[in-house]
This record gives sequence, C-alpha cells and structure tokens, in this order.
Amino acid sequence: MRIRLVLPLLLVLPAFSAAHAEDFEIKDRDVAALVTALQKSNETPGPHRIRLAAGGIYTLQSTVSAGLGLPALRGEIEIDGETHAVQGGAWYDHEWTSSLLGDDQVGWDWFSLRFDSVEALMLFHIRDRSGEVVSSRGSFIHADGRVEPFADGMVEAKAQRQWLSPKTGVRYPLGWRLRSTRFDFDLQVDSVQDAQELDTTVRYWEGAIDARGTLGGREAQAEGYLELTGYGE
Repeated sequence: MRIRLVLPLLLVLPAFSAAHAEDFEIKDRDVAALVTALQKSNETPGPHRIRLAAGGIYTLQSTVSAGLGLPALRGEIEIDGETHAVQGGAWYDHEWTSSLLGDDQVGWDWFSLRFDSVEALMLFHIRDRSGEVVSSRGSFIHADGRVEPFADGMVEAKAQRQWLSPKTGVRYPLGWRLRSTRFDFDLQVDSVQDAQELDTTVRYWEGAIDARGTLGGREAQAEGYLELTGYGE
C-alpha cells in the first residue's frame, strides 16, 4: 500500500499570490533542513511543499476560507493511486520562547480550547511568586475565522479544583471556570485525567482537558490542552 498525504495548513491571513512558493527536499534525519523549511513557510505565504525522505509530501499554504481557520485542516490523502479529500481538527502550537518570566514571576497557566462549533480559545496567564496573575493575554477565533486578540480583564479564570500529585507532592489547579462577557461564554473546564504531570528537568503539568457550558447563549462543548508551570517552586 502506498500512502501520500498532502495537507495544507489553513492560516487566518489575507490572501496572497503563490509568487513565493518553494519546494524543500528533506533528507533522512536532516533536522536542521526541516527547521529551515518550516521557518521559511512561516515567513512567506507559499504554498510551500516539503518532501520528506520517507515519502511523505506536505503542502503548507496560507489562505482564507470562510468558516475555516486555525485549528482547521483540509487536504488530500492518496492511497494506492486513489485520492481522497479529507478535513478535520488539528493543533498548531508554535512556542516562540520559554524565557518570558521576570525575576518576580514563577510560572504560567496556558489554555487552548477547540469548540464543537468551530470557535477556538487560547488563554495565557503569567503568575508572580505569590500566585497572583500579573498578565493575561489570549485570542479568540470566531466561527467565520476572524482572530480577535484580547488582554487583561477580557476573560475571567478561577481555579475550582486542585489535584495533589502522589509522586511529587505538588498541587495543581485542574478544575477551572472560564467566563467572558466580551465573547459570551461561561465554561467549566477540567482535566480528562489528573495524572498528567511531567517530572523531568522541568517539573510541570501538561495534558488534555474538556470544557462544558455555554457559548453565545447556547450549550457548548470543547476539547483542549492545559499547561501549568511553576507550581511547587
């Protein structure tokens, strides 16, 4: 069986011409070349085609699509010479740096939620050593693909349930209530499974979460990801 996957990543950006399109061929285990190709794909609209040594072909292209933006994915999969159109949900996580904290800051709470009704929410808190939130930022992706950034005061987040790690003795807030008048949602967020702590060089909690509540006056459900750092420091 021969499978070729061609997946354009749909970004919420203005439409561009394909004048900057480039092809990249990545040899086996050539990580540096792959990083260069991905960075180039982020810098210019494309479409860019990345060919992997194992036979995978990925097409990255910025485009506008009504009702579809990050984190939506659309593309084609080829199986034994027959092409099938595919689409579905996806995650796009680009961490620019891990050095955001000041001397008086200890960690962050990061939420990423994808609603059943297409909308998406990202919320990022930075906490000081007393546990107070000193900065709150994020973005909300509307059903039509518009991305709306927000800052302090636009989304209220309150921890409601803690979990005590039997391995490290650290308490993590895993149950939350997220509310926003601006985006008209009221959500109860909780972990899918409590034991998702990572005790490596840096100890933190990172794992799957679910959310239920209301969005725009209707019942809503969402799935997502939560990252908690700096607890127990």
